[in-house]
Amino acid sequence: MGLKDPQLTSCGHRACSECFAKLKFRRGSTISCPVCRTETDLFLDTATNREVLDLPVKCNQPECAWTGEARDWERHRDVKCKHVRLPCASCGDKFLRSDLNFHEQFQCPKRKVQCKRCQIELIHENVKNHCETECPNALVPCPQQCGESYLRCKIDEHMSSSGSCPMSIIECSFHYAGCSSMLKRQSLDKHLQENVVRHLSMLSTKFQEELRSIDFTYHWRIRDWAETFNMTKTEHSVELKSDLFYIGQPGPNAMLKLTLNSDINEVGVCLIPTEGKYDFSIPWPFQATFSIAIVDQRDNGRDVVQTMTKKTLKEKHPHAFMPSHLSASLATGFHRLISFDGLRNFIKDDSILVKLTVYRW
Repeated sequence: MGLKDPQLTSCGHRACSECFAKLKFRRGSTISCPVCRTETDLFLDTATNREVLDLPVKCNQPECAWTGEARDWERHRDVKCKHVRLPCASCGDKFLRSDLNFHEQFQCPKRKVQCKRCQIELIHENVKNHCETECPNALVPCPQQCGESYLRCKIDEHMSSSGSCPMSIIECSFHYAGCSSMLKRQSLDKHLQENVVRHLSMLSTKFQEELRSIDFTYHWRIRDWAETFNMTKTEHSVELKSDLFYIGQPGPNAMLKLTLNSDINEVGVCLIPTEGKYDFSIPWPFQATFSIAIVDQRDNGRDVVQTMTKKTLKEKHPHAFMPSHLSASLATGFHRLISFDGLRNFIKDDSILVKLTVYRW
């Protein structure tokens, strides 16, 4: 075969530069001529190299008809020859140079592509599995078999309690009021139609409970106090009654009564229940913790407050808030709330302010 990059020994023998390099590697740092075995130096053999490169050659691929000088052979083989088989960079299979580019772009199962739905980059052979199991923008049938298809990223929302799937199990619309029914969304309308009275009853009970969970406050301002107080000079007892009010709605009807007792120089305030329009819906006996206060109307003043607890109310006044006794106007409260002398500090603009607070009942 023709010498490649030939080198010449000082003894006149030639070999390829690659072969001499192998010999030098095997035998240490010196070169021994492979022909005469004498130690020698090496020189580039430019003349012989030119003769070799001038030789006519033919492409060694059977289908290729190219001929030319030896110096052009490597470039033809590595760049131009269409009949050379080259490996695909992705899958490793070999293809003719003329077919390789088309294979790498359109046929290779391991080529990189973008999902047309979600634009993520992946290997082509994984596209089908990606669409069937992962792609968020792929259309998938509802797992609850409602007959509709949605984007995979939207399917959980479709099946949720706030979604639209008629097969989803949801709570009754009156769940917050006490209905514990769990049913398919498509059955909800029928359930509501069949349970109107039951749901309204639950709603009423829930509404009452919520109202009873809120503190109730009532303010009673008594004007012309000097004129009222002067009446105690001639009368042993002077009584004043507030307007009627409801303790929440629905709740008991009641009023406040203030009594000035000149015999003991004390002021008392009581709560008096009366008949009301919500009596039929109230759980009796009405028992609640409440406080009655004489409000200090000065800035940063301190009110005079006394509190009646549920326990005290039950023990000392067990029948005060029963429907059968409402017409009897039984007063429940504090007959000695504040003294006449102490009350002077709470008068402002010839009026006093009484405050009733009924706590969550």
